[in-house]
Amino acid sequence: MAILQRGIDISGPFLKAQGKEKSCLIMESSSETTHSNTSVINLASNKDLHSSNIPRPMDRKSRKKPKSVKQKSKEKMEKYYNAKVHSTTFKPRDFVYRGNEASYAKEGGKLGPKWESPYEVVEALGRGAYKIRNGKGDVLPQTWNVQDLNKCYL
Repeated sequence: MAILQRGIDISGPFLKAQGKEKSCLIMESSSETTHSNTSVINLASNKDLHSSNIPRPMDRKSRKKPKSVKQKSKEKMEKYYNAKVHSTTFKPRDFVYRGNEASYAKEGGKLGPKWESPYEVVEALGRGAYKIRNGKGDVLPQTWNVQDLNKCYL
């Protein structure tokens, strides 16, 4: 007993160009035959095709625009960067090290210290800015960004 299997393939979406009619290519194949029937149907004049259950082509508004290579690259770099960034916040009375590179206090060269003696956070100004106090109790005049400070565990 042979089982008949038939299928219809419709390629799409079909967009209408200026001054041209919409048309589609329909391929009908059967498991009993070795060849397939192909026909081109004019969508504008065939009323039966519009009323059938064949999926309609997407219009330009409902279709997502493909992202450009530049946009994809930007999103990939942003995702990579955000995965490695850890937000650090300090509260008043926390002890921190100040970056030697930011303050240029000691020239040690390649093997010199990267961080300076512990400082105490006096005030959190917001958006990563802090006022700090040295070991003698003097508040430093400038503000320091969170990327120039490192947590000190005393």
